[in-house]
Amino acid sequence: MFLSKMKSRVLYCVTFLLAGLVLVGVNLAKASYIQKASYIQKESTQNGQFQSLTKATTPRAYITSYNIFKGDYSKIIQCQINPATGAFSSCSDTGATGLNNPTMVVLNQQGTHAFIASSDNNKIIQCKVDQATGNFSNCGDTGATLLAQPTGITLNKKGTRAFVANFYDSKIITCKVDPATGNFSNCVDTKGAGFSDPADIKFNKEENRAFVLSSWGCRVNACKVDPVTGIFSQCQNAGATGLYIPFGMAFNDAGNQVYITNQDSKVVHCKVDVATGKFSACGDAGATEVYVPAGIAVNPEGTRAYVANAYNYHVIQCKINPDTGMFSNCAKTGASLLKYPDGIYIHWK
Repeated sequence: MFLSKMKSRVLYCVTFLLAGLVLVGVNLAKASYIQKASYIQKESTQNGQFQSLTKATTPRAYITSYNIFKGDYSKIIQCQINPATGAFSSCSDTGATGLNNPTMVVLNQQGTHAFIASSDNNKIIQCKVDQATGNFSNCGDTGATLLAQPTGITLNKKGTRAFVANFYDSKIITCKVDPATGNFSNCVDTKGAGFSDPADIKFNKEENRAFVLSSWGCRVNACKVDPVTGIFSQCQNAGATGLYIPFGMAFNDAGNQVYITNQDSKVVHCKVDVATGKFSACGDAGATEVYVPAGIAVNPEGTRAYVANAYNYHVIQCKINPDTGMFSNCAKTGASLLKYPDGIYIHWK
């Protein structure tokens, strides 16, 4: 993960053995780190996964980009995607403004508004989206409050409520969203428990369960969600194993498989019990070409994954065996204009 110049702290993933206390960890300076890998599925692009949506003729990838050493390259890059090959082309700056270390971007279901987690100035920026060109305009502060180094962001299907992962104080904040203006209001703590530097957040199809990926805690917590208020309850460890400073998370459309990026340059795959939210049978997905992966997204068919490599400025695409969840034939997408990409969001509609 990249080193931010705004804030740093030391991360450790700790393992205890009965024969003695063995610390296996990593000292990493982190601040607005690589974040949210958004998962876009078939319906809305808001909540990450499990919705059903009609693919556009030319789907687009939106990728956060930031020069951590100079702080002079806070951009959202957009690229067209060839659905048949997974290749990216015609990459360009969306023109987003008001950003300072953007870590994640999502669009509403209609594709008319983009919402960007701007980590280092503690803002959620919203921009209008030209659906013909993919360019952003009229960017401004949403008015979100209670933010503390926001990294992950997702919306409900209706686009009327946002959920923001605060990396600094380990909270998930929910705000009402005005679909017409994109402005936020009535922001409150979801009161979820067990988070430690949350990096990503996704929902099930019914939107009654949230999955929160904690980077510091090297775990995923599953929480029940009140669909009206957005308040969390009964948060429990989902049981993911093999995590090493994880940052991005994506589910297949059925919601029974999940992919999590690890900072040891691996992607972890787990099976998911859709009834309970529990993870099992976690292991290396077999991704190659990944290097300090951050954001991850999956196509609607669950047959291709897109992984943002933070340290070598590439987006990698891999084929997925939908039955086993294993990756193969990983290769560069051809994405350009990137610097320390962390969040990736794909709008299929």
